[in-house]
Amino acid sequence: MIHSNDDLAKLSAGPVDDVTSTGGDLKWQDASGEGSKVDSVSRRNEVLTPIGGRSEEEMFICQLAVSLHQYGTASHELEDVLSACAQQLDLEAAFFSTPTAIFISFPQSRENRTVLRRLSPGEIDLEKLSAVHQLVSRFLDLQCSVESARIELEAITEAKHSFSNWLYLVGFGIASGAVVSFFGGGHREILVTACIGLLIGGLELVARSHQDFGRAFSAVAAIMASFTAVAVSRLMPGLNSDIVTLGSLIVLIPGLTVTMAINELSHQHLASGTSRLMGAMLQFLILAFGVAFGRSLGNHFFETIPPLSHPVHGLVFWACLFIAPVTFAILFRTRKEDVALVVVTCLIGYFLGKFGSSWMGTEIGPALGSFGVALFSNIVSRLYHQPPALTLVPGLMFMVPGSVGFQSLQALVQHDTLNGMQSAFTVLFVAAALVSGLLLANVLVQPRKWGKVRESLRTP
Repeated sequence: MIHSNDDLAKLSAGPVDDVTSTGGDLKWQDASGEGSKVDSVSRRNEVLTPIGGRSEEEMFICQLAVSLHQYGTASHELEDVLSACAQQLDLEAAFFSTPTAIFISFPQSRENRTVLRRLSPGEIDLEKLSAVHQLVSRFLDLQCSVESARIELEAITEAKHSFSNWLYLVGFGIASGAVVSFFGGGHREILVTACIGLLIGGLELVARSHQDFGRAFSAVAAIMASFTAVAVSRLMPGLNSDIVTLGSLIVLIPGLTVTMAINELSHQHLASGTSRLMGAMLQFLILAFGVAFGRSLGNHFFETIPPLSHPVHGLVFWACLFIAPVTFAILFRTRKEDVALVVVTCLIGYFLGKFGSSWMGTEIGPALGSFGVALFSNIVSRLYHQPPALTLVPGLMFMVPGSVGFQSLQALVQHDTLNGMQSAFTVLFVAAALVSGLLLANVLVQPRKWGKVRESLRTP
């Protein structure tokens, strides 16, 4: 029997296993104080070997939980996959997932064991997430054993991405430049924003390998983007520094995180949804502070010139419309063979969103776009046996209210309280509209239900 989050408190009364640091190695510490060391390779892969009587099945569940979490799986989807795998193994287990931790309880184990894994918030990695879902599909169809599944999970962790870091860097810059055309930027804004985006993309690659700098990365990027935009506007009179700043930081603005948080809340995963929403708000505040600081610094050294930008039209706009989805596919680490599907999904979301906005208003219209994106993603998921997130996540990037949230905080920083609060309400309303579209699409064409294991495959 698989328990839900509501039963976790009842099941976690037994000893709690934890991972504690012992110099260069890790020790799995149980309630009795005994444990065994795990070498640095296992620590790096976040894979623990069976020790202290722990079964191979339990270790597989823990390893799978970490992999799904680190590749950007929402809490309700993560728990569905883990529950299906535990059911297939006739293993009683309960799961509780948040953006920074996973609790797994095994009430039928000898020690009534509960495992806690403290993790950093995962980054969306659609290529590895797709590989993990394919592995889970084969496992549920009895096409691979627990031991081979664990080995394959380790191989997925160590595998290189289809797109190199250099291509990721270029994609970061081109994505920043392309989206400026949607904000009314002209040719100069697109060029300058792409150059600043390249710099920010380089800083992000550095932040991934330097933990201390990674904590301050968002603030540093916001300061650099706003200061550089003001400085360049002095060299290029008429350049709209506000649009350039927004476009340069568009990849860092957590609009998608807000939408994921509202989606988790709608699935009654209140702890995960609330903590994710608070994390997004903090990211908004950090970016707003950085932009305000950089802009003030720039205005102190350079004379302010009114913007005179002219929005792009025709061929340039359509080129940006088709290029942006390709860069989103690169930034979300999509497989090369799935780029075409990502482009189609993004275009569906864009055109349905525009039509819905003109028909029902800018607050309600995004629901139609998200409905089309989710419907297409669910169909693709069923046809190709892939996770819906493969096309759903990039498709939502055209509609998430990240830019509106950023402008809301900017208005509040500039003491424009009325417009700031109105924009903040718009962010939540648009996010709720997007989630409503997702839920309606799931009713019409349901994504794969991992919890349904075929009775013919179950052991008697």
